[in-house]
Amino acid sequence: SEMCIRDRAKPLWFWLLLQLLQRSPGAPSPQQLLAEISTAAHAGSPSFTVPSGVYRFNSSALLVQGASDLTIEGSGSVFLFHVGAGVLLRDCQRVTIRNATIAYDPPAGTQGQVTSVDPTGTSATVRVSAGFPSLKDFAQYGGGAMICYRWAVDAATLVGGCGLPTGSPGISTDEFEISGTELKVGQFASVYNRHGFTLDLVNCSHCTASQLEILSGSFMTVTEFGGEGANLYDRVTVARQPGPYSPLVQRLGTAVPQPLMSSNADSFHSYAVRQGPMLRGCRFHNAGDDFFNVHNELSVALPSNHSAVLYLVDTHIAAGFVDAPGAVYGFVNSLDFARAGDTVGLYQYNSFDPLSTAQILQIQHLANPSQQLIDLAGAALKSSQSMPQINISSHIYQLTLSTSVTVSPGGAFGDVLEIRGDGAMVTECDFRATTCNLGRWKSSDSTISKNQFGQAMMCNLEVTALMNWQEGPASIANVTIQANDFASGSCPNGSIHVGSMARQVNIEGNIWPAP
Repeated sequence: SEMCIRDRAKPLWFWLLLQLLQRSPGAPSPQQLLAEISTAAHAGSPSFTVPSGVYRFNSSALLVQGASDLTIEGSGSVFLFHVGAGVLLRDCQRVTIRNATIAYDPPAGTQGQVTSVDPTGTSATVRVSAGFPSLKDFAQYGGGAMICYRWAVDAATLVGGCGLPTGSPGISTDEFEISGTELKVGQFASVYNRHGFTLDLVNCSHCTASQLEILSGSFMTVTEFGGEGANLYDRVTVARQPGPYSPLVQRLGTAVPQPLMSSNADSFHSYAVRQGPMLRGCRFHNAGDDFFNVHNELSVALPSNHSAVLYLVDTHIAAGFVDAPGAVYGFVNSLDFARAGDTVGLYQYNSFDPLSTAQILQIQHLANPSQQLIDLAGAALKSSQSMPQINISSHIYQLTLSTSVTVSPGGAFGDVLEIRGDGAMVTECDFRATTCNLGRWKSSDSTISKNQFGQAMMCNLEVTALMNWQEGPASIANVTIQANDFASGSCPNGSIHVGSMARQVNIEGNIWPAP
């Protein structure tokens, strides 16, 4: 039963009383809180203490923008959002946010328990868990394609994916159907999509997220995009907590089980920062994609014949992570963070063999590219086998270079060599249960050490660029993967995969399950 994912030792009155005690009688409204944080930031205050309480931001973000040298003490407060919104630090330097809980009400997905299975074991009826939205309601506010995964009767072990009927949001408000193989009564199903952001750092440097508990994430849960980087994530938890899902206890007055999925995509995702992140003592469980991914972007270069003008197509549109309703955060493209003085390298498709390098003298995002450029960009994207779907006309950049370069009609990747996320570190973290990879790692001069890795549906910790997703850098060097414990999971020795463009990868002292 669902009691297996609750804490039987604590009765409902305990959780209701806990919520009442968390409230501070004089706590400001979320809008007042934002205004007070902004005032403290612009006044140059070294710290701001959030009055302990529960803050319902709904579809608004907790936005901290342009702050420097500021510590935000959360005082154990709970920040509640609707799917699509979360905590956003933008254009910040040396800002710390700590000691708070981030959660969603309604939850960032729906779930339930299988109550009946057809004789073939390939179709089942799921009853929606108390407090969770119907499939129809979730489809309306969640946005994006639905994803379904099954859990064993213990609600702790991932079993595999499941299908949803095409065009039907559910049998009723209380039930929905799933399809799959070896479906069994008592199993659980979680249904979610990917939309918005939960904790996002955009164009930030040397910022810290510390002692934050995230009860569920609506997309890639902890993310950073662009900027100088070198951000620290210290004891950040993205995992189920003991007891009922407390945000709904407060509102509904009844015990509600914890969300099965703690993150609807990667638990942590670092994209196009100059200096890589440090994850220390974090706990990431029940991820809807990789535990972590650290990478930059390989742009697609348009053909040119010995020209000092180079056109690049930025293939990754990260706006989906920062497009909360009514937000003004705009788009995040990796080339927006390139600048004069950086170096662009050109690399061959497939092999990632280096072709040439040149210094960037000027870079311009073309607002109205010619149709000829758009057509050339479309052909180049097709040649590159690009998977991301983008509006090409919004993603063409013109670079003036220090020297002429040639790009053959066959195409090439462009890589800004200073935006590589080098120096990243993941240490003393606990990773358990993912629907995808153990991790994707593309940071040079980096370390993955002293971590625990549990169940993964894809036993793959990769150190390689990805051509189809244009995830770089195109060259990786000096990576240490040591003293990690894989023994508690099912991934065998040999689950670390190193690409041909990666050099000096040191793998030693890791613990694997017995053969």
